[in-house]
Amino acid sequence: MNRHLLLIGVLLIVGCSSGTPGATASPSPKETSVTLTLSDSGCAYEGPSQIPAGVLSITTVNKTQDRFFANLSLVAEGHSFQDFRAVIAADAARIKKGEQPNGPPTWAAQATSNELGPAASGSLKATVVAGRYVSVCGRIRAGAPIGIWVGAEITVT
Repeated sequence: MNRHLLLIGVLLIVGCSSGTPGATASPSPKETSVTLTLSDSGCAYEGPSQIPAGVLSITTVNKTQDRFFANLSLVAEGHSFQDFRAVIAADAARIKKGEQPNGPPTWAAQATSNELGPAASGSLKATVVAGRYVSVCGRIRAGAPIGIWVGAEITVT
């Protein structure tokens, strides 16, 4: 398995919904909606920095002509957002040099991820428990990562 696949995660936990066509579902009180957008300038997170435990619905938007991956990971106790950001920064530097990234830290548990084609949108859901989460966006061209960014830190209470 390629190391970059380890970085983006191989598990896809995609939220599916069913219901009446044309009906608009409203989030339940324990469901929070956020957006992760990848553009040529990087990754942007739109949503609150603190959310209640429950279901997190993430809309992913790819505004580039490359493949886009989104990842949400739970950061283990004893580690910080800055620790995670440092790991991603080191991998981003490796990618810029044409080297393979090391992949995610062992102390961060993937909650959910997905991958989109060029100029596409998608959605995923994750059940989140109390803790600190980090969103990550990445760009893939010709089967290799070409950029990776930390989107945001999300505290779940």
